[in-house]
Amino acid sequence: MNPREPQPRRPRYARPGVFAALVVALGALVALVSGCSSGEEKTLSATTDGEITLVHTRHEEDVAVSSLTAVVLEDLVGYRVTLAGAPSSAEAVSGVASGEYDAYQGVWRPAQDDLLDRHEGDLNLLSSWLLAKTRASLAAPAYLDVRSLDEAREAGARRAFVLREEAFALGEVPEAVFREHGLEPAYFADPGELWREAEPLYRAREPFVVLAYSPSWVNARYELDYLEGESLLREFNEPYGISSVARPGLGVDDPFAYAMLDELRLTEFQAESLQLAVEEADSPEDGAREWSREHEELMRSWVEVARGRVSS
Repeated sequence: MNPREPQPRRPRYARPGVFAALVVALGALVALVSGCSSGEEKTLSATTDGEITLVHTRHEEDVAVSSLTAVVLEDLVGYRVTLAGAPSSAEAVSGVASGEYDAYQGVWRPAQDDLLDRHEGDLNLLSSWLLAKTRASLAAPAYLDVRSLDEAREAGARRAFVLREEAFALGEVPEAVFREHGLEPAYFADPGELWREAEPLYRAREPFVVLAYSPSWVNARYELDYLEGESLLREFNEPYGISSVARPGLGVDDPFAYAMLDELRLTEFQAESLQLAVEEADSPEDGAREWSREHEELMRSWVEVARGRVSS
């Protein structure tokens, strides 16, 4: 008898410091075959529910990819997923190393390799889920047609909209950058708050500069030119990958979840469209689920490959 296909569940959110539930052994996956007008479509189901706790920071890429992972595991496989918040990447990584959380998907490498070094031997490093490399810099609206901070200043830019240290994986823009170019910085807790302040200037085609990076939903909504040639922003300008880390033993306790986390891949365009859907939705999981409806084939490919890894 075929098991009943699991219905979508909303991920549960836990406060930082709540220990992850014991991972339930994952049963064998079976295929349900149903006829449709375009042919037979394979539907994934699970004979038993797994449980997993994913931790994320407030960084928008963390929230988006963890919400999408929850949607995949819950809707396609029948897991119970808890999404837990951590105030920083350091605390997220530490929580995974201690076994409090099962996985964290937001390590910018090699910029944050020091976080991994602190817990050497207590983490399993997985692949980068971002197929492209990150980029980050101060940027100017494209209508200014400038390529450097000096040119932006000459075009009349006096204000710089940037994120606070805890709001961005690479930290704050060095204060010396603003002093050197005569800019007045304004700090914000997240990109949404930042752009609520900057958007009126953008709509009025006023001059300003802003912290920009990819992947981010901001690039899908606004036309920005990333500024070059600033030596003090060298660390920001370096290309990084964004990798996942798993707790010790996850690959043994739950080989399917481990393989799924390792197989998840998004292009820059996919990541930014996902983040935009999350930004515009009532909740992160609602945005991820809406995005998933247009990318079901992609998500099923991750599940199928993970199944193959477990069964081989």
